[in-house]
Amino acid sequence: MKLGLLSPFPPKKCGVGIYSYNLYRNLKDKVDVIRIGDNESDSDFKINFCSFKLGEQLQRIIESQGIDIIHVEYNAPQFGRLSLNAGLISALRSIKIPKVITLHEVQYDRKCGFIEKARLGILRLIEKKLISYSDRVIVHTPNQAEFLRKKYSTKKVECIYHGLELKDIIKKNTKNLLFLGIITPSKGVHYLIGAMSGLSEYNLTIAGDTPKGMQVYKKKLLSLISEKGLKNVKTDFRWIPENDKEEYFRSAGIVVLPYTWAPYQSGVLHSAVSYGIPVVVTNTGSLGEIAKEFLIGEVIKPGISEEISEGIKVVSKNYSKYSAGIMKYRKVANWETVSNKHAKLYASLLKNIA
Repeated sequence: MKLGLLSPFPPKKCGVGIYSYNLYRNLKDKVDVIRIGDNESDSDFKINFCSFKLGEQLQRIIESQGIDIIHVEYNAPQFGRLSLNAGLISALRSIKIPKVITLHEVQYDRKCGFIEKARLGILRLIEKKLISYSDRVIVHTPNQAEFLRKKYSTKKVECIYHGLELKDIIKKNTKNLLFLGIITPSKGVHYLIGAMSGLSEYNLTIAGDTPKGMQVYKKKLLSLISEKGLKNVKTDFRWIPENDKEEYFRSAGIVVLPYTWAPYQSGVLHSAVSYGIPVVVTNTGSLGEIAKEFLIGEVIKPGISEEISEGIKVVSKNYSKYSAGIMKYRKVANWETVSNKHAKLYASLLKNIA
């Protein structure tokens, strides 16, 4: 079996790329994997994901390499914002071999204004087409799978958990808090800073990159820290390389994800579990689903600093309960188990067309 894995890969600064590299690393002894990346990726082939001729580019690779299955790791911006992913949709429609797509975002219903409602409508149209032109659809939580099955009346959708690299678990200082990831207003970092006034015995590190156009938000966060005189908050505004991530996770006792909008499962949440760290997460999109199902942390309302503060205190007081939940999740979501499930899915598709 030869698999074409279409995705960004490191060194591109991209969470989906990191996920795909981990999947590739754990699949390559089970399946012959051809990595198809963009120009910033370390991959076997590099193509333009946003091209209207994406299907032609993929077909040439499929034929030259004898690829049996194409698997797309999907995140809407990677495949062209302005083109509305038209190249990918056309490619999936034209390619004749089995096609698998992992939706790293699922467009749940949510209350929003006119502009956001229009954006949601567009993303839903794209989502519907991607599902219709794929043979299997993978998502990372059971609720995401059930939502899509009902929304689009389909039986193609399967849940395969996100994947965990199992690290040695060391004793944690529950007073050390960590926020790590891309920093935008929808990540709710300003609410987390607001919570720190009532958490004088805790120390918070905020580490992550501020994308283009987010400099005003970065200044707002620094001003909040200064105005409140928070000596227990440190910042590291940059893309955090893997070695530095490990150091941050090793030092953390609780990882906080105060997002106000999250149509995705979080790579940071899964990194926390990889290191045995309980989480405080908001109940938005699919973010809190794994935390609820496996009791790996406290799930709180979004957009309220007092909720964050209380959630942190609850996790700190009940640390052993959440640590036990983490051990349960690690058994079913480690990369070895996850990669085996992918390999079985590919094999079943090929068997069905044999």
